[in-house]
Parts: sequence; structure tokens; C-alpha cells
Amino acid sequence: MLEGMELVSHLITQYLGIEQLYTWEIYTGEKSKLANQLHHSLVGLYIGILRYLTHSVKYFDSNKVKRLVRGLNPTSIEEVSELLIGINEHKKRVDSDASHLNDALTRDGINVLQAGQEYMIMRQQRIIDAQYGMADAQHSLMDGQTGLAEGQQELKAHQISLQEQAEYATAKQEEQMRCLQEIFQEWQTSFHTMMNQVSEIYDMSVTAEVKQETKEISRWLSTIEPQTYHAVVQEGRLESSGRWLLEHPDFQIWKKSTKSSILWMHGLLGTGKTKLVSIAIDHLEAESKNVFETSRLAYFY
Repeated sequence: MLEGMELVSHLITQYLGIEQLYTWEIYTGEKSKLANQLHHSLVGLYIGILRYLTHSVKYFDSNKVKRLVRGLNPTSIEEVSELLIGINEHKKRVDSDASHLNDALTRDGINVLQAGQEYMIMRQQRIIDAQYGMADAQHSLMDGQTGLAEGQQELKAHQISLQEQAEYATAKQEEQMRCLQEIFQEWQTSFHTMMNQVSEIYDMSVTAEVKQETKEISRWLSTIEPQTYHAVVQEGRLESSGRWLLEHPDFQIWKKSTKSSILWMHGLLGTGKTKLVSIAIDHLEAESKNVFETSRLAYFY
């Protein structure tokens, strides 16, 4: 029994290392099947060891007399032998499976090493080809440098005359540009003066006609001047009164609407409708002055 316990302790230590070495990594293909087979073999070995340890615990828990009797009992000795034989068979399977997996990993390592060697040979060949190419490029560069030196000598021979021609041409161009600028400035000044005069004449004629026509239309609509009546209404207003109308949602929607619409305020006589209208007119007139484009505001009492 003690010899079996020594064997079991040795197997647990030895095959724990094999389990950590081979079964923790994720394999693919053939190695995955071999790793699974090794895992099952290790499980079988551990099951056999646990059975033997269970039998040993029962043996050592009994008193000396019972242990002596069991030690002399052929049936008990045969059970221990069968357990040890089963453990040895599982051990052989684990050793065989570990050997097969190790061989597969070794083959993969050799293949990777061979591929690396082939890659290194290919890289060396490319380096040699690049070196030959660099040598050819250096010869071509030397030939180009020789031709460049000859060209530089020829360029220096003509450089002085070309520089003089360029300076003369530049001076002529600058003189012509100054003449053109002076002519353009004179023309531009004359053009602006003429356009201003035309604009003033047009404005005077159009403004007079528009004012006259506006007065005639206003007299036809009513003999009361809207501006005059609006000024009278303004005098009777209290400061800051009627602000609620300008902030009212209906007024804001009507003011911002791009469609033609009417905002209708209705109420009894003397409730301040005219005052509110004058406040709205002043508000819209002030906003129209801040608009970049020309705005049209018309009102009538």
C-alpha cells in the first residue's frame, strides 16, 4: 500500500506539469484533436488515482487489526493490484498521447523554421539585387553629374547676357504698367464722377415723382395725414405700455410669417386698440431701419 502511495504522489507531480505544458494552449486542426485526446487520457489517469486514494483512506482509517487482516486478505491485495494496473495503463495512454502531440508541435516548429530560413534567403537575394541596382544607379548618377557640370559651364557662358536682357525687359514692363495704371485711374475717376451725377439726377426726378404720387393717393384715401395722426396718438401713450402685445405669440408669428396675413385685434370702444396699433407701428418702423435691404412699411388710421 505504501509503495502505491509513493507511485501516486510521483504521478501527480509529474503529470501536473504535463497538463500545464500541453493542455492550456488553444490548438487548431490535428493538434486540437491530439490535445483533446491527451486531456481525456489525463482525466482517466486522475480518476484512477482518486479511486486508489479513496481505497487508501478507507484502509488507513481502520484500526491496526483490520489493516493487518486486510493486508493478509488475498481479495484486498488483488483490488489494490488492479487499481495500480489501471493507473499504469492510463499512464501509458497519457505518455503516448503527449508524445504524439509533442511530435506534431515539433513538426510545426520545423516547418516554421524552414519557412523562416526560406524567407531570410529571399530577403538576402533581394538585398543583393538592390545592391546591384544601387551600383547601376551610382554609375548613372556619375554620368548625370558629368553632364550637369558641362551644362553649368555653358549656362555660365550665357548667364550674363540673359540677365541683362531680363533686366531690360523688366524695366520696359514696369514702365508700361505704370502708364496703364495712370490711364485706368483717370478713367475710373471720370466714370465714378459721371455715375454719381447720373444717380443724383435720377434720384431727384424719381423722388419728386414718387412723393407727388404718394401725396395724391393719400389725399384720395383720406384728408387726414397718417403721420400727423400717428404723432397725436403717440403723445397720449404711457411709457413702456403695450409691451405685452409685442411679446404675444400671435404677434410674433404674424411678424415673422412670409405669407400675406392679417392680425386682427378687436375690442370695445375706448379699450386702447389705437394705442396698441401705434406701438406696433413704432416697433416695426424701428426694426425696418436695421434691415440691410430696403423694407417697405405702410400704415393708415
